[in-house]
Amino acid sequence: MNITELRSGLQEHADDLQDLALHDRVAGARRRATSIRRRRTAIAVGSLALALPLAVVAVPAALTDDADEAHTATSPSEGLLPESFAGRTLLDAEVARGTGELDLTVTPEGPSQWAATCSGVGRAYTLHQSIDGWEGESPCGVVVPVDPPWGPRLDEDDTETIGAHTMRVWITWAQDGEPADPEDAVLAVGAYSLPAPVADVAGAAVYGLEESEGTSWQLAHTSESSTGVRTLTASYDSGPLPVFIEALTVGSSDSPVDVYVDGRLQANSPGRLGADSCWLGSFPAGRHTVRMTVRGPAPADTRLGLVWRTPAR
Repeated sequence: MNITELRSGLQEHADDLQDLALHDRVAGARRRATSIRRRRTAIAVGSLALALPLAVVAVPAALTDDADEAHTATSPSEGLLPESFAGRTLLDAEVARGTGELDLTVTPEGPSQWAATCSGVGRAYTLHQSIDGWEGESPCGVVVPVDPPWGPRLDEDDTETIGAHTMRVWITWAQDGEPADPEDAVLAVGAYSLPAPVADVAGAAVYGLEESEGTSWQLAHTSESSTGVRTLTASYDSGPLPVFIEALTVGSSDSPVDVYVDGRLQANSPGRLGADSCWLGSFPAGRHTVRMTVRGPAPADTRLGLVWRTPAR
């Protein structure tokens, strides 16, 4: 058995074990990808040690072998990405099979959201994304996810969102980070136009709809701290409906931020100040209280925010 066969065998064996870190890796990737803040030169990326994002408790997307049938096979994404979701519309896409890298260049006429997916090979491999100086990663999957793939948003209100942008994606071995070129890999990259935001919370654009965990979530309520304070405590009662919570932070330092929901520390919290967003995930119907706390001094420009969503009707 050569080294390649041995490594492949070890990875296949590892896939048979429960990957307790997978949730944190997906969540972390989602948090880091939520938005590229172009007018802030230093973007603080949350620490995986605090067990991220965007757990936001972001739950890994549900997977199904029938996912391709849910999409239009004639689209540029060949059914691997949705034509539209949550008010977003696909602008263009590229697909590649049996290769370890792919790029897509699109010239949006306004704010855009980018997405990429890696299927056919499983979590022995990691998908990397890069656009405009931002980089993120997430596990590959065996089949196409039902939820829209995560990816960064170019949604700041300035001229740099308009013009040509290129997203590059590539695959590495999860175990050692070495480049990989699996013959069964299927890569897809797409760019979507964004709808107009309906609110601004902690300096971030908030959209009327988001999709996660197989559900469309509509904006129900927002909470925001005063500028320069280190703690935000807010409650919301969603009545008979479950609630999906997003935490947002902005500030000119990388001070750690802890998030508690009903007194429980969220492993998938924003991590640190910066232009950051974290999907905490869905919670049962009823009243919930969230407390966000900056550990250490809070810079004068610190802002903390919460977005509460309920299932769209």
